Amino acid sequence: MNKLKLYPYQEEGVRFLTDPKHRHRYLADDPGLGKTIQTIEAANKLQAKTLLVVCPASIKRAWLRELGKYSENFNAKNIFLVEGSKKTPPSDADCVIVNYDMVSKSAFKEQIIRWAKSRGGLDLLVMDEAHYLKNPESKRSSALLSQTGLIHLTKRSILLSGTPILNRPIELYLPLRVLSPTLLGKYTEYVDFGRRYCRGYQNNGAWDFRGASNIEELGERIKPFFLRRLKTEVLSQLPNKIYTTIPVVTRLRDMSDLPTSTRMNMIGECKIPRVVEYINDILEVEDKVVVFAHHRSVINALQGKLTVGNPVVLHGGMTSLQKQDSIDEFIHNPLCQVFIAQTQAGGVGIDGLQKVCSRVVFAELEWSPSAMDQAADRLHRMGQHRPVSVDFVILEESDDETVLEVLNRKRGVIQKTLDDPRDLVNYDETEKQLMSLEEELKQVNLTLQKTNETLVALLSQMSPAILNEAPQPPVAKEQKKKTPKAKAEEPAVEKAEEVVEPVEEEATESEAELDYATEIKKFLETYILRAEVEDDVKAARRAQVIALTSSFGAATSKEVPEDRKPEYFNALQALEPILSVEV
Repeated sequence: MNKLKLYPYQEEGVRFLTDPKHRHRYLADDPGLGKTIQTIEAANKLQAKTLLVVCPASIKRAWLRELGKYSENFNAKNIFLVEGSKKTPPSDADCVIVNYDMVSKSAFKEQIIRWAKSRGGLDLLVMDEAHYLKNPESKRSSALLSQTGLIHLTKRSILLSGTPILNRPIELYLPLRVLSPTLLGKYTEYVDFGRRYCRGYQNNGAWDFRGASNIEELGERIKPFFLRRLKTEVLSQLPNKIYTTIPVVTRLRDMSDLPTSTRMNMIGECKIPRVVEYINDILEVEDKVVVFAHHRSVINALQGKLTVGNPVVLHGGMTSLQKQDSIDEFIHNPLCQVFIAQTQAGGVGIDGLQKVCSRVVFAELEWSPSAMDQAADRLHRMGQHRPVSVDFVILEESDDETVLEVLNRKRGVIQKTLDDPRDLVNYDETEKQLMSLEEELKQVNLTLQKTNETLVALLSQMSPAILNEAPQPPVAKEQKKKTPKAKAEEPAVEKAEEVVEPVEEEATESEAELDYATEIKKFLETYILRAEVEDDVKAARRAQVIALTSSFGAATSKEVPEDRKPEYFNALQALEPILSVEV
């Protein structure tokens, strides 16, 4: 178990959740302030031995991971995660994690009741994203908060939500009525509460309680039950970016025989349903979200499957005008809540997103930390007044975990987890710039190696005068075994102190390759500038694509074998940052 280090406001939250005078508490901090961590530390302080966590399906595994890392009493051996065919909690489980849709089913609810009774009841019931319980008539609300609900099996409960619920106070009525009815005073009845605090009025004979009224009075009334802190209130305690890992699980066929690029494409596509589900959950508490992905197939699928948020997309295949239209739509249209961009194409040259959004989701990972940092910095820049939450959706037991490990090692940042800004390692800007440069050079070098034919074809388009300026690749040197020099015979006279001349070490082969990559990149950039002046950039692009296509044994992109097309388009996309042209 890792020892928790909390911010002062989080310590205050733990004291609120563990107050012995109150059995039920509602923690409604802004998203990203660490509600999960505060809850786990509260369970530690309460010495809870039996725990039921009810949450949306998209964050069940995040709870599993967090409890395994920070809980004193719960770990992988005694936590039961309800998913797939595993639907019956074993009697020896100390903690059960389940989604709302499952507890809404009467048969499964009975299984939970039998398990809880076999353990002598629950020490703690956690209801995450508790705004799911806003409708008194819904099955999930009935399963948890009715007279026969699971709430009656527990000694204490904690409700969590990042929704600005006081803007819609009717959503607080049911939890208050069930868990702290004395706080409502004379407004315990639904209509009385709605008329007083929801600006209730009758419309064609039916009550409409979608408004808000007397909010300050309600806030004072529910203080013993309800705690909410905004990011702006605790800004001085927060890092600039809050990193979160969202693990998902799905079945994949054996892909060990496939190229890495093909595997990563398939991983991205199989995460699509989970990413869509997670975005829908975010839009319950946030106005807008920016999503980055690597493959266009993933971007298009996300746009097609999102039924809310009116998503717009941006990728390298769009014209400059089309890209700007997408940016403007997201910034200026309140109904456009989702911006889905290709990490490379959307990671540079975009401004304005930070004025309307502070939430980033990476549906796919990149091998380069600098590419992802640049993308996230579309929101973390001048004009942003809130910390930026950066979420990574990863597929467990896949290449995603390898990529994440590499990214964390390169970046020097410990893997982040749900709602947990606490462990962020702050490295200074100089180190970050050096790391970004190193990663950029490595990426350039790798791309040059993989697209040698393209480079040759591109160079063939240049005039001899320009071609003569091209740097020459390093020549691999033979490894010579070093042999010690013969020791000089010592004179019989008094020995003089030996002076050792410093010997300058030759650059290693990898360093030479990086130097060559840097020189080539500068040369190509210079050539592109000249080509633009000479109106020759189209010829350069044409040569680039022809050479790449021929390296796949095809004359045109349409003739590239189907099983190699993902690899082909990845290689095509990799050339964009080197030549600074769209393909």
